[in-house]
Amino acid sequence: MSEDAARNYAESIINTVREPLIALDQDLRVVYVSRSFYEFFKVKPEETVGQLIYDLGNKQWNIPKLRELLETILPQKTTFDNYEVEHNFAVIGRRIMLLNARQIERVLGKERIILLAIEDITERKEIEAGLEKTRKDLEVIKKSADEVSEFSESVINTVREPLISLDKDLRVVTVSRSFYEFFKVKPEETVGQLIYDLGNKQWNIPKLRELLETILPQKTTFDNYEVEHNFAVIGRRIMLLNARQIE
Repeated sequence: MSEDAARNYAESIINTVREPLIALDQDLRVVYVSRSFYEFFKVKPEETVGQLIYDLGNKQWNIPKLRELLETILPQKTTFDNYEVEHNFAVIGRRIMLLNARQIERVLGKERIILLAIEDITERKEIEAGLEKTRKDLEVIKKSADEVSEFSESVINTVREPLISLDKDLRVVTVSRSFYEFFKVKPEETVGQLIYDLGNKQWNIPKLRELLETILPQKTTFDNYEVEHNFAVIGRRIMLLNARQIE
């Protein structure tokens, strides 16, 4: 393959890749630029080819991390992948880029060519940052929810009166120690059960049904609702029920 044919072949490849790509000579002057580079960075060929890379775009490419890659790292390694650079460009704004570099000896009539491919990962980084923020927010919410739950259980176990919480299906969710002690029941016989089934259906009390199924749905709170019942274990009791419906 002749040198001209090889040059055309190389230029065709450069213009085919989607990522912005730029070729530099051994003096770090621009030899060739892909169409995608011009389009992405909003620059023109006459402002780019032949220029020192650091002078591009009114010296916008004079980036310390790019200098480190081209002048310190690359001379020691012929290739380098995924070198992350963040920079604020005047025209296209802040960008986070991954740079992939290849150093090629004696090509396109030059002693040395550096191929620099640029992948814009700004959007990906913003998504990752957003996901990380969401994860941390959820951790805070979970921690807060756990703290609230722990606080609620502490309150429930602190009050002297027997206290029980039910879900929307009237199944037992939480029970205070005083409830267990007063009504002589055990946790395994209580939590998860329909309230009317507790104690071998001893809680299937008509006035309790009236409170939970008729009165409470119409009022979110109810105080001093008197119920009298004869329990198998603790005998006849007259009780005042206070109820709160919490959304």
